[in-house]
Amino acid sequence: TDDIQPRVVPFFFEMHKTHGRTFFTWLGTTPVVTIMDPEKIKEVFNKSYDFLKPETFPVLRYVATGVAIYDGDKWAKHRRII
Repeated sequence: TDDIQPRVVPFFFEMHKTHGRTFFTWLGTTPVVTIMDPEKIKEVFNKSYDFLKPETFPVLRYVATGVAIYDGDKWAKHRRII
């Protein structure tokens, strides 16, 4: 089958199947909201002052980049690109 999501990210696949395109979970002691709906993602990006990002995991600075990770001027620059 071409459906790789259940094999690559089984936890998120099950959460999506059970709770829909927006769901809450815990990553250790950190609460995490996952949003898969484009309109809701747009709202979060456009209202960043209402949706403050918590301190990210230090390892993410080395493995992830982009508007979901950046803050301040770097966030604004990448947000304009989108």
